[in-house]
Amino acid sequence: MEMARRKKMVSFALDPEILKKLDEWIAAQPVPPSKTAVLEAALKKFIGETEKS
Repeated sequence: MEMARRKKMVSFALDPEILKKLDEWIAAQPVPPSKTAVLEAALKKFIGETEKS
């Protein structure tokens, strides 16, 4: 039986310096989150803040 995906795969390019900083931040966390979790949280925060403007 095949499980339905809850998330949709996307592909995009990031500046290498931003990606390096992201990897460093993740590695410094006591329990390192996935890149997906970090990017989703950042996007939710950005979208939420811009909708209030």
